[in-house]
Amino acid sequence: MQRRPHVSRPLAVVALALLAWPAAVVAQPEPPAPVLIPQSSDFAAVRARYEGMTEAQMLAAGFEIDPHCVTAADAGLPPAAGSMGFHAVHPQRFAEQFPSGQLDPQNPPLLLLDVNMRVVGLEWEAAASLPQPELFGQTVPLLPGHPGPPEVNVPHYMLHAYFKPNGMVLFSVFDPDMSCAEAAAPVAQPKPGAPAPKPSPSVPAPAAKPAPAAKPAAAPVQAPRALPRTGEAAPADWAIGGLAVAGVVLLGVGLVARRRRI
Repeated sequence: MQRRPHVSRPLAVVALALLAWPAAVVAQPEPPAPVLIPQSSDFAAVRARYEGMTEAQMLAAGFEIDPHCVTAADAGLPPAAGSMGFHAVHPQRFAEQFPSGQLDPQNPPLLLLDVNMRVVGLEWEAAASLPQPELFGQTVPLLPGHPGPPEVNVPHYMLHAYFKPNGMVLFSVFDPDMSCAEAAAPVAQPKPGAPAPKPSPSVPAPAAKPAPAAKPAAAPVQAPRALPRTGEAAPADWAIGGLAVAGVVLLGVGLVARRRRI
């Protein structure tokens, strides 16, 4: 997880960590091609002094850590170009070396830090008005200016040196292997044969959803009774009418039989 660097207040006027190239400046010099070579003995000596330095030791030695992690995207370059990381600035060394161009190979004015505040590289800067300096067998390139005091707003000499494994050093503006993104916490993997982990009590397992209730069966649809045609009586009316006629007939037969007897 990324740590927030300790920042001294007030931060020195040399706010050299924000190395973003302004796109609108005319005739800005192009960054040189990266150079990966075996480190020399003098570079190995200065690397040994700073590579294992802790944040507390940096502050005690007079460095001030800028809180901005510089990326290639800050300079308008593709993210694949990498990052510079955080910058720890030594104001006194910078004030001595920048205007004079007398770069001290064993006392860098800037340290380059990764997201864990480990020293992963070194940096030297000098004014462009001076003869182009050389350091560790490298010609210090002229690079675009960056935010800070007036003397660093314009192109000036800058050498970035990144520590690499097996005694190698990368001379490049950005380190393509470095990122300013926070490191993701490793996910613990269960051991073979171990029981499955129980749900955390702070995050209850979701309850099973009840099965949807069955819809009631639809009542059987009864066929509609055929209606009688116009002018016809319904079957029930026929039955009633038939009984009435039969009753009248029987009554009439009874009266006729009675008269004959008389």
